[in-house]
Amino acid sequence: MTWMDEASTPVHCVQLQEEFEWLLGIYDKLKPRKVLEIGAHVGGTLWHFMQHSPRGSNFTSVSIGSTAHIPLWVQWANEHGHGLEAIDADSTSLGSVDWMKIQAPYDFAFIDGSHWWEYVSQDWANVQPMMRQGGIVAFHDITEHGGMPDECVDVPRLWKTIRNNKQLKTAEKVALPGVYCGIGVVFIGEEPDDEHPTDNRAPRRTNRATR
Repeated sequence: MTWMDEASTPVHCVQLQEEFEWLLGIYDKLKPRKVLEIGAHVGGTLWHFMQHSPRGSNFTSVSIGSTAHIPLWVQWANEHGHGLEAIDADSTSLGSVDWMKIQAPYDFAFIDGSHWWEYVSQDWANVQPMMRQGGIVAFHDITEHGGMPDECVDVPRLWKTIRNNKQLKTAEKVALPGVYCGIGVVFIGEEPDDEHPTDNRAPRRTNRATR
């Protein structure tokens, strides 16, 4: 098990390297210019997304407990010529949802906020209409395992419903099956294949973000 290299990241990135590099490969092909992140923690994933985005991209972040970190995130955005809107708030509140809609539609969204069902399922419901056709929504912690805290069982539960929806095209990367973490992605507006791709490869895409 290897975590993302902290030597190359200014803050801790709580992601398994194999999984997150797989996601970044999909992210790089998409070349998103408008990015939404729910649950940024200290900003480790946000930093990587900024590093991998074209100059002049716009980021929106909603994360409880983020107030102390936002000035650093603004600094990162300025260094890369990006725009950043960030608030310390519950992503499912009406005020937050209205605020997120201002920057919509998004090319890419990363959902890693509260793992309780009432929050993660609502995040998914709220984010879907904010996405452009051809965009991607990614989830973290989709892996089900016996030692999970009670709150964490709800993300795998939601992911199962998404993956089993034959109208959605999905892919996932799980480096440690039955342990923890795991990343799943939903390709918005793409026709599903007969079987969902679940291996290490990023599925071929027909839609790209406009530059």
